[in-house]
Amino acid sequence: MKKQLLLFAVFAVIAFSAKAQVTHEVYWGENTASNITINQGDTVMWICASCEVNHTVSTFSGPENFYYELNGPESYATHTFNTVGTISYTCINEPDFVVSTVTVEGALSTNEFSLNKFSIAPNPGVSELNIKLPNLVDNVEVTVFTLLGKQIHNSVLLNEQTSIDVSDWSAGIYLVKLKSGNKSIIKRFFKQ
Repeated sequence: MKKQLLLFAVFAVIAFSAKAQVTHEVYWGENTASNITINQGDTVMWICASCEVNHTVSTFSGPENFYYELNGPESYATHTFNTVGTISYTCINEPDFVVSTVTVEGALSTNEFSLNKFSIAPNPGVSELNIKLPNLVDNVEVTVFTLLGKQIHNSVLLNEQTSIDVSDWSAGIYLVKLKSGNKSIIKRFFKQ
């Protein structure tokens, strides 16, 4: 009983703290510069897709500071940018290094705003997962992952609302990722 109560408490804390997040993926390994423009509050995820050695991603100049170590293949680091401006950063992969930029803007476009405002219902759910956008956004891909990163669903939204049958899924927490262009939003879904 104590174990079930603790599990419920953990799920409740996660559910109340869950919020949409725009994540921009930057793949490293080819030593090429990556200059991107994002919105204030967005997160950049640097992914070491094929790196054979450890390397670092750190601030070179700009209004925010960060330093992350990526340790070998399939490692990643994330940073949420909260200050408007241009941040130069370096990716050091001895003996090479690349200087890139993240430009942080303050306002969202209509498509990005719509993607940010997608909803999941019911949550928690038993038999279906309903995804709803406030209006139609072009080329929205829906991918669902387990917490261990295993992809269990992938489809394209053809209208503002879609339903996914989850009756065969095991009880637990799943990550629902909506992606349009280079923008992606991740929300948690609880399967009972």
